[in-house]
Amino acid sequence: MKRLIAAGSAVMLLLSPAAAADWTPQPLECCSAYLQERLNVALVDIFRDTGIPDGVGAFGYFSMRGEELSVISGNIRKCGPDHFFRIASCTKMFTAAAAAQLIADGAFALDGNIVPLIPPDYAVPDGDRITVHMLLNHKSGIFDPTNSAIPDNSGVAFAGRDYTDFVQESDPCHNFTCDEYFSLIGRLRLQASPPGGGNYCNMNYALLAKIIERAAGCSAGQYINEHIIEPFDLPSTFFPAGGDDRGLPEPFIRGYKWSDRTSGAVVSATERNPTVFIGSGDMISTPRDMTRFVRLLFNRGPGYSMLPPPGESYGLGVMSKGSGFGNDGAFNGYYSMVYYNPELDLAWCLVVNLCDFSGDFGFQVNRMTEFQNEAVAAVRNAAASGKAGDER
Repeated sequence: MKRLIAAGSAVMLLLSPAAAADWTPQPLECCSAYLQERLNVALVDIFRDTGIPDGVGAFGYFSMRGEELSVISGNIRKCGPDHFFRIASCTKMFTAAAAAQLIADGAFALDGNIVPLIPPDYAVPDGDRITVHMLLNHKSGIFDPTNSAIPDNSGVAFAGRDYTDFVQESDPCHNFTCDEYFSLIGRLRLQASPPGGGNYCNMNYALLAKIIERAAGCSAGQYINEHIIEPFDLPSTFFPAGGDDRGLPEPFIRGYKWSDRTSGAVVSATERNPTVFIGSGDMISTPRDMTRFVRLLFNRGPGYSMLPPPGESYGLGVMSKGSGFGNDGAFNGYYSMVYYNPELDLAWCLVVNLCDFSGDFGFQVNRMTEFQNEAVAAVRNAAASGKAGDER
């Protein structure tokens, strides 16, 4: 029996005496030292201007055909495959998978118009031109009050500000709802762009959650729990109970954001109101559950029907990033990448526990994507070498 334990910035392999004599290295173990070194380099690059802050680091968990590998880098204190973290936009894969299942069941059509599927008082600008497909691949043009300031000329107290920040100043545990968001959008006639163009928007997935609710006759969270979380056996994946359910259960990865980027000082960003990101970023899980989810999504679920078409990077809640299919999650506190490579049956979850859009976030994304690609290439080469050895 093999058991992998990460200690500090090193990865150790423990073998039982019975297994030691006839043990043959597996692809992930063959790559452990290399993956550790490349993750160390990636983290140093990400924090090249500040140094790696206290408590901050990166964690990678890889799963392949029964083999598991964990790598840890930096100054992160508590981290493992069974530690909870906020998966942010990786939630979109769950919402999209639920929508894909309902589409397959004939509850509504992928290219059907949204107006018959949403409450009649949702005055979505150009709603008669928006399809379910446009929600799923972010081409609806709907305005996003969770990511964009309300226009200065709106004539409301929160004009020029982020609506969710404004509300939480006086009511930090406020329960945001889809009804609330689309009342705001309809009342102020807010629109980011005409339908058809690309405009990444959390409201697409809030509206999908409402469509799932109306089609399934239960909340989107309940449907996802009964049709995805339970069948996939994801015991550590869940939706928080409400706006006042702001913490994470033990054990958890603590998230950080900058308090003073110039000096490299950070503050905890672990606690937050999860209802801000309805259907788009409100779920909590663990690296082990997330790798299991993304593997089963493509082996027992609708994953392949969710892939982007040729020439595009974003499909139905799933992205293609060269080395695999999955999604990224990012908001203050956590940046994660959850992907699957069908060729290798390799799934992985990467977590950096500092995410803050005031810094060079684009570089962080690109650098972790580079590490992801390096990791997959190394595992592919190790697997090919092992196969060649077997054939000899």
